[in-house]
Amino acid sequence: MSAEDDRLNLVNQFAPGTLGCHEALHTTSILHDLVERQLCEHHAVKLNPEWAATAQRAANELWTLYQAIGADHLQVDPQNADVLRSAGRKNSQSRPGTGG
Repeated sequence: MSAEDDRLNLVNQFAPGTLGCHEALHTTSILHDLVERQLCEHHAVKLNPEWAATAQRAANELWTLYQAIGADHLQVDPQNADVLRSAGRKNSQSRPGTGG
C-alpha cells in the first residue's frame, strides 16, 4: 500500500462526517467533563491557585477542541448522511455489547 493509499484510508475513516471523527468528538467531550468535574473541582487542586489555573486552562482547551471538531464534523454534506448512517450501523454491529 502506498503512502497516498494510507492517507486516503485515514481520510475515509476519520475525516469530518465519519464515525471516526465522531469518536474523536465524543472522546473530547468525555475528557472535558472528566477534567472539569474531577480535576478542576478536586480540593487539592482548588487549594493551589497555580494548579487550579492550569486545570482550568486544560478544561478550556478541551472545550475549544470539542467546538472545533464539532464545527467541522457537523458541516458534512447532507447527501452523505445515508452513507454515514450505514457505516455507523455496520460498525455497531461488529462491536460486542452493541446489540449487533
